Amino acid sequence: MKHIAEYFRMNPEIVVLLLKRLKNPRIALSHGRILMEAVKHKTVLFFILNSSLVWRIFEIIQNKGTVYTTQQQLFEIFRVMLTRESTGNKKVVARFLKKKYTQLLSEILQETLNFKVMLKYIGIPGNLQICINSMLQKDPKAKGIRFEAFHVFKFYVANPNKPPKIVDLLLKNRDPLLEALDHMATNDGIDYGKELPLLRRKLMKL
Repeated sequence: MKHIAEYFRMNPEIVVLLLKRLKNPRIALSHGRILMEAVKHKTVLFFILNSSLVWRIFEIIQNKGTVYTTQQQLFEIFRVMLTRESTGNKKVVARFLKKKYTQLLSEILQETLNFKVMLKYIGIPGNLQICINSMLQKDPKAKGIRFEAFHVFKFYVANPNKPPKIVDLLLKNRDPLLEALDHMATNDGIDYGKELPLLRRKLMKL
């Protein structure tokens, strides 16, 4: 089992090849079975969930030329990827889901048409606490989560009409949040532009 995982780790292009072969109805079933076994390994699962390959699966499913049996097989593969009972796999999946959830939330809140929804969301202390918890993660692998959380967090700080409970929660966590912002600016390797220092100044002035 370890040899298989190591082989896939050293040759990730095999996963790409397997996905390409799924377009061919004559060999799709057999290659799908190989992919099914491959995604049970943490190494392969991590590779797929942290690349564009995870979306490639859905592109193949939605392709008009993909036969029904292949579509069903891919849905089952994706189900196995997200639900397999393994401690290592659960951690990989949890990080993937959290990142994608925060990314989607950020996109929804930034959409002008969702302004009223955004105001209601950022008025709930529990939502802010979730965002703060994501911002304060120190795991280097969580920088994607911190990045997406930042683009949600900025709405709380920039809101000129913060509810008292939101202000209290921001003040309570101000020092660790300032430390987290400094860490993100210097260690995450992501360009936050002028938003991060502006957000920091607003947080300081609370």
